[in-house]
Amino acid sequence: MIRLISWAVWLCCLSVAAQPAPTTGNTSKCTANGYNAQDYVGQRITVCGYVAQVSTIESINGVPTYINMGGKYPNHSFTAVIWKKNILSFEGANLQDYSHQLVAITGEVVLYKGKPQITVYTPKQIEVIAL
Repeated sequence: MIRLISWAVWLCCLSVAAQPAPTTGNTSKCTANGYNAQDYVGQRITVCGYVAQVSTIESINGVPTYINMGGKYPNHSFTAVIWKKNILSFEGANLQDYSHQLVAITGEVVLYKGKPQITVYTPKQIEVIAL
């Protein structure tokens, strides 16, 4: 059932991204979505999906910013994490701007507390596919 839902969301995202405007990229490089990224643990891939939540947690050591797909924490299916030491490479960009956007995030997939996650080191790892 989860795989069926996963593919339905994937097809939905592809159909939205296939519309002629507005886009800044395409989904042809997407390897996975936020629901099936766990199938690629240990691999460097591109995960595409809608960002449900962007949150910075000041109380956690390293001050991570989480970009969640598939729902807000704790109901998310995938997370990209940007640690404070890497935020400087984003040159003052407002990471909240990724909220509710269709994005492609590239990196190595690891499991953290049973959910797939990619650590983002540079802005080149995140691309807005559609507004």
